Amino acid sequence: MPMLVKDGFFSMILLLESGIIFLVGGLIAMSSSIFPSKIREHVFHSDEEWSQEKYKRGQMKANLYILTGALLFLESIISGFII
Repeated sequence: MPMLVKDGFFSMILLLESGIIFLVGGLIAMSSSIFPSKIREHVFHSDEEWSQEKYKRGQMKANLYILTGALLFLESIISGFII
């Protein structure tokens, strides 16, 4: 196990995880915006309309993922320099 940490495997895994979490946060933020809501409304004939309240809830969820991704990114940089 120490060999994997020394070879930079740990910092690369943290970097990969932060990238995935950034993507999830971005997708959550994008899905709550007006453009995807209008596509769902017109293409799939959804009765659910876009609202500012739903948009703010989506942004709050996305902010948690983005903050977690930023912390993992910083951790990967720090572990890359330390190890």
